[in-house]
Amino acid sequence: MQTISIPYQTSTEGRTVLTAWRRGYGAIVRSACQALRRDAGTALKELTTTLYDRHRTSGIDHWLAHCAVLEAAALPEKDIVFGGKAALQRRQKGLISNEEWKALRLRPMTSIGVRNFNGNRHFRLSDGGRACTVTVLKKPVVLHLPEIQGTWGKIIRALALLAPDKEISIQFRIDSHRLHLTFDEMDLRRLQPGETLTLARDRDQAASGRRARGRGRGPGYVAPRPRISAEARPVHPQWRTPVQAAPGRALGIDLNPNFIGLTVIENRGDPTKLSDCKVLDSECIRLDIPQDASDDLTREILSRAAGHAVRLARKWNAGLITLEHGLGKLRSRTKNRALNRLINFWGRSVILASLTRRARLAGLTVSTVHAAWSSTIGNLVFDLPDPCAAAAEVARRGLARASDRNADILPLYEPSLIAPHDQWKDCAREMEILPDFGRLRGWADCHGQIKMAQTAISRIRRGKDRVGYRRPLPAVMVGRSQVRPAGMRAGLAVRPLGRFKAPGTVFRNLAVTETSTRYAG
Repeated sequence: MQTISIPYQTSTEGRTVLTAWRRGYGAIVRSACQALRRDAGTALKELTTTLYDRHRTSGIDHWLAHCAVLEAAALPEKDIVFGGKAALQRRQKGLISNEEWKALRLRPMTSIGVRNFNGNRHFRLSDGGRACTVTVLKKPVVLHLPEIQGTWGKIIRALALLAPDKEISIQFRIDSHRLHLTFDEMDLRRLQPGETLTLARDRDQAASGRRARGRGRGPGYVAPRPRISAEARPVHPQWRTPVQAAPGRALGIDLNPNFIGLTVIENRGDPTKLSDCKVLDSECIRLDIPQDASDDLTREILSRAAGHAVRLARKWNAGLITLEHGLGKLRSRTKNRALNRLINFWGRSVILASLTRRARLAGLTVSTVHAAWSSTIGNLVFDLPDPCAAAAEVARRGLARASDRNADILPLYEPSLIAPHDQWKDCAREMEILPDFGRLRGWADCHGQIKMAQTAISRIRRGKDRVGYRRPLPAVMVGRSQVRPAGMRAGLAVRPLGRFKAPGTVFRNLAVTETSTRYAG
């Protein structure tokens, strides 16, 4: 699902009506939340009828009350202070007035999309997407929208054109300043000549093996023909024609606050063996997001990184993209508040949502695997920079999980694959603390021995010259006249991620790229 947020303007009378609707909607959400906390088995239909009769004077209809109850049922099972705990404490101290406290408790009003009601029961977009009319109980409120260019502008105009055909559903959510549109991005796919979206959905459902809800369609069913043909139908700007996936290929992604590793591997043998893995291509993206960057700039940079990952997977006909999960709340070694904020609040959810959407529009599969010891195994086996080496191990785990859902996340322990010469190994060998990899029982034991040797080296040198086991990151000065010569000397092809002077740099490892291994179908 994709969400687009648009600022809007309306008249004073219209804003008063919207505030009354939102006040009644929020009251139903709070009442439904308390009722469900008291008795989780309460029937939602009866609860909706009871609360709607209680708040009928607010001006909302039964469908909005139903949406409010569904929103309350989806709230997490924890203590919630509607309006915020800090604002409640300020209200108790008399620092804010009662009117300000009530304004903070106002919730955005949501209207779930319905396909048979031109996409939504209450909201209607104009033909050009410059206005949206909200009608509740025959009382209309007109929202004036700005003229939006680029990808969002094309999508809004496409939704306004396709909604009257009763093929797509759009969920609207409105707050004090913005109108949020949520829709299924696959509703804007490219259809085959003579095909309808309903038939395309049925074909996808049959291919997935899932059973349709409700009564199945009979053999004589004929899908309604929309007024817009498949050839003239607008398509999502990020839609890509699916490519034929090569067997045994996957793209692994290692997400970090500033560096993102991308590695394409091929495994035609046993996916649990690292010796059967072959690296086809490897790239490293340095984001370079400024600390004072706006949300729009951060979203643009991360979206470009996600698009670059999808293009790399399509280039090598890799039908599987694998990411890591299970990281949870990360913590740095030292008490560094700035570093802890960096590794936990850099926008991981933004790039995950963009990557999932782009991969779905390109016909690629996205899976997640556990990230335990992926960096250690990758850096010991693959001669790649740290994030790219970890991404290679993540891709191998994705192939192993795709072949066997019950497969172990760790590969078979093959000590012969561990690189013999590294800076930390040479230093540990001189101090006679290098572990014997041939006698270790597995990767977990190997990881523990490496950490012990690394700590011993740091203590012997008293922290002055700390030697790590991870391979170094690309250190190339970013500049229009300095990128290419420095990158070529380091064996890297360097280019900007986005537009000229925009943050972001892509480092491509030339040593692992082999054109002859591309899939020809």
